[in-house]
Amino acid sequence: MKMASCVMGLLLTSAAYAQPVLPTQSLMEQLRQSEQAVTNARLQPENKGRLFGTLQTYGNLLSFAGDADGAMAALDEGRKAVGVLVVGSAAEVAGLTDVHAEDAIRVIVAAARDKRAVLINEAHHQPMNRAFTQRLAAELRKIGYTYLACETFYPAVSAQPRYVTAAHGYYVQEPAFVTLVNDAIASGWTLVPYEQIPDVSVTDQAQRTNLREAGQANNIHERIFARDPKAKVLIHVGYSHLDKTSPGALKKMGTLLAEKLGPNATLHVDQTALFAHADRTRESPAYRPLLAKFAATEPFILQRADGSTPVLLNQSRFVDMQVIFPDYGHQHGRPAWLIGLAGRTASPVPAALLPATGRRLVLAYDKAHGADALAVDAVLLQAGRPAPSLMLPPGEMRLETQE
Repeated sequence: MKMASCVMGLLLTSAAYAQPVLPTQSLMEQLRQSEQAVTNARLQPENKGRLFGTLQTYGNLLSFAGDADGAMAALDEGRKAVGVLVVGSAAEVAGLTDVHAEDAIRVIVAAARDKRAVLINEAHHQPMNRAFTQRLAAELRKIGYTYLACETFYPAVSAQPRYVTAAHGYYVQEPAFVTLVNDAIASGWTLVPYEQIPDVSVTDQAQRTNLREAGQANNIHERIFARDPKAKVLIHVGYSHLDKTSPGALKKMGTLLAEKLGPNATLHVDQTALFAHADRTRESPAYRPLLAKFAATEPFILQRADGSTPVLLNQSRFVDMQVIFPDYGHQHGRPAWLIGLAGRTASPVPAALLPATGRRLVLAYDKAHGADALAVDAVLLQAGRPAPSLMLPPGEMRLETQE
């Protein structure tokens, strides 16, 4: 896991570091260019970094277009290319004793009551993580959490906007992230950007990374806790930025923030390791045995009778608990977590919008929002193939297409 985090930490930097530059091309145009870049990179497999980078970008764009499966496949291919190991074993699951599966939201909320900050991560290519954070945020709001800090937010993001737009950040272009942030806005959360803008004069990668982690922690502390000592904050981060300890030379943001807030003030929750992949060889070998041992239909956390939460995959130094997702399968041509976890409703694409030839992207927007709003769902259609349904959150929608 730490090898994977290290590799990802080196490679997953471009979008997070990017200045707020709004897209000038349509998403379909970006997809076509990205597909060609991936094709070209595959012709030079020895250049593993290039192949990973192109697949990373392609996966992000596929997720923006509503293709969560394609996004996962792209990142799985990229990780395999650069040698990211799949960790865990069936043996560690077999060795679990006095452990049961407990509803993940309930466990996190109970542990969060006496904390000042909950840090939960995401895999940038996995929209399901954002749907889970949305459900978690709704429950944390009930116990006094009022600040939502997201790694993706651009520096100028408004604390209480009307709805999310492309000006809010890179990853918020993905529909599940759009809905997470829109729901937070409607629920009265205060949005807080905390990404550190890099010093372009620093060229050493290790130094840049250290400055980024320290800057993130400082920004969260100064923009929230220094101003509101009683603040309770949900922090949505990428991958290992949430680590509560940092054994090596690099101190992660989560470690630095925990040091600033004091003992037992932070809760660190991983949700990036234990979920279903289309390519099962890229799943942790512990994942399927966990599903077999604990027949849960909702995201769960392992818990002992004394309330402690065992952590697998050699991650106990870094996180307090792990979310384990069921294998939701598919419904209506889409991942079924969109219904079971995100609470969306399947809606067939109108026949008039189905393409006669080629591909077409159909995007759904909340009619209550302006022309600069981001799509709350999207489906990529191919002529001659079954059309996946739109998966829509509550509200009245307008549909647009891109060719």
